Amino acid sequence: MDIRTAQICKSVVNFEIEVKSSSGKETYKVIYGRVPQNLKLTYAYEYGWSCTCKGFTYHGKCKHIEVGKQSRCGWNEECSPTFGYEEKCPGCGGPMESIQVSV
Repeated sequence: MDIRTAQICKSVVNFEIEVKSSSGKETYKVIYGRVPQNLKLTYAYEYGWSCTCKGFTYHGKCKHIEVGKQSRCGWNEECSPTFGYEEKCPGCGGPMESIQVSV
């Protein structure tokens, strides 16, 4: 097993967007990122979606997250290998992040 450095769009690990309600009167924050799974375990994290709307608060899902999923780039080097390090994501033009992966 070898460890190498790969690049990913920062939206793979942390993404945030504001989405308007269907009436257009409110704006909600849709976030994809680390979510604590069990507060008893220090390092128990998983990645997931959340929204500031009442629907997500009560039901754990909402239509605003679907808008967020369509807006998130999620590019990673495994999907489209590059040669050299890019300053901007080739998928969306946003910031990149280097990670260690085992191959």
